[in-house]
Amino acid sequence: MIIRILLIAMVWCVAYPAYALEDIPPAVPAPVVKSQPLPLPAPKQKHPPTAPIKTKNPAPSKVFKAAPLPASAPTAIKGKGFYVLELFSSQACTFCPRADAMMATYAAQPSMIALSCHIDYFDVKEGSLALPLCSVRQKSYELTLDIGPKYTPQMVVNGQYDAVGYLPKEIAAAFAKVRSAPVSPLNVEALVGGLYRAKLPDVAADKYSIWLFVYDAPHSVLVKDGGNAGKRLTYYNVVSKAGFLGSWDGKAKDLKFDAKLDPQAKGFALLVQSTTNNAIILAAKVE
Repeated sequence: MIIRILLIAMVWCVAYPAYALEDIPPAVPAPVVKSQPLPLPAPKQKHPPTAPIKTKNPAPSKVFKAAPLPASAPTAIKGKGFYVLELFSSQACTFCPRADAMMATYAAQPSMIALSCHIDYFDVKEGSLALPLCSVRQKSYELTLDIGPKYTPQMVVNGQYDAVGYLPKEIAAAFAKVRSAPVSPLNVEALVGGLYRAKLPDVAADKYSIWLFVYDAPHSVLVKDGGNAGKRLTYYNVVSKAGFLGSWDGKAKDLKFDAKLDPQAKGFALLVQSTTNNAIILAAKVE
């Protein structure tokens, strides 16, 4: 029990540093957040462990094609909201290519904010797409979703429900839970000099964190080591930069920020998330 309390305190401090909300926050990326490999206890649920294991039907050694969107995946009316899908993946994970391929379909949905966040505690040694903050973010979900040990590939919908990233039935079930409650859209407008302004509306008083995720155009990568060595795989909407834009109390406010978009960037997502349970309440994407 004491160890669990210490872990929660450690992750809370790392995942949610105390920044003041400024008119123009610090440039992206945010200060580097270091993470360390964590020993995992025996799985309590049916989720596969992070490391590859032997199965009767291992992932085939081929280039994976995008899977169709699950039939029960919700479609939001344009302008009425988004469904935020975060995939925690790794180039070294033999189970991940199926989930990575699905992102091609999800990323193309106007009602979907699809982010591929590559973790760094289980990764390739060469050509890594991992971001340390992705590992910290996944650990935070492990605590609030009460899912037991973290695993890859993992999909999280709206910060509230998770699914094994290559199992369409589980993904569809997660989507079904949020079908009638898309994340409210944020109004984001471009300003001069590469700046943007987000109009934060009045919402229920709470403690929120504002996150900026810059994601890239598709990466076609020949994986050189790890469980997928020798395969050429394509990754969609890979998060290349992540910035913490500050804390917020729910009162209406205009927020200016610089997304620091690189030439390879496809766009960015802005997420407003409760620090209590990680539920995403507001979101926007700019491409």
